[in-house]
Amino acid sequence: MRKKLNELFARQPLFIKIVIIIVFVLFVCILFFFSCTTAFVGKYYLSNSMHKRLFTGKIEKPSHLNKTLNYDFPFDKEEFFVRQPEKFDPKKTYGLIVYVNALPYLGLLPEGWGPVLDKNDFLFISPFKAGNDRKFVERRVLAIIAAQLMKRDYQIDPKRIYIAGQSGGARVASDVAFIQSDLFKGTIQSCGSNYFRPIKFEPGRGLDQMGNPYIHDFGGTKEEIEQALKTVKFNIITGPEDFRHSDLTSIYEQGFKQDSKLARFYDIKEMTHENVSAKHLQEVLDFLDGKTN
Repeated sequence: MRKKLNELFARQPLFIKIVIIIVFVLFVCILFFFSCTTAFVGKYYLSNSMHKRLFTGKIEKPSHLNKTLNYDFPFDKEEFFVRQPEKFDPKKTYGLIVYVNALPYLGLLPEGWGPVLDKNDFLFISPFKAGNDRKFVERRVLAIIAAQLMKRDYQIDPKRIYIAGQSGGARVASDVAFIQSDLFKGTIQSCGSNYFRPIKFEPGRGLDQMGNPYIHDFGGTKEEIEQALKTVKFNIITGPEDFRHSDLTSIYEQGFKQDSKLARFYDIKEMTHENVSAKHLQEVLDFLDGKTN
């Protein structure tokens, strides 16, 4: 079979050979991209209960306004992925998870999360274009706008609004929770976090892939940060196979653990640089919802 294909290729005109080679190279590049994507952030999927949509109209601003954020940011051209439980009841009150991704142009649901969100009565929303290629300040405000949009259009329990993210998205989640603790009551941070004060990292650590430090001024005031440390349940999730494991361990041990009684650290044996699995997501949600200590 291979010999016949080689003979068939040899008989083709030069132009056709070039086209075939280009198509083959593109195909290999696409396969490589998706394999790297899966290795970097885990798998995502789009279910029948999930849809991409644009929002219009007006929204209320949060009760507290951070001075660095533009709460009038135009969202009418921003796309969001919204997921309702499989057996959604518009008369029912739900919790809400706002998810910030690391990759550009991706806001899908992490693999395995759907049944867990259904079981625990959670709605899910993720800005479509809020990956690491976008400015941090825009990603922060998009997460806040996403929560306000869902509060406007659905019955949301204000005590069960959490912000989640993976890698760079988890860093955004930490920033937003520090700034907007009146809105977000907890975080689900898979393999990423920022912090507001100096941390002593291991040699050569403490920088992201762009060379930016994990410790920086994200616009939180002293009062905002102190309030967040008292009220927000920060959940830092990593594992020995995560290349950010050392950084996150340092941030938790020297930062969250010392400053907050509500923060939790999950060191999951089998976890790489990916989203938290369904099994451990349930564990985190139980803690956020006050079912476990």
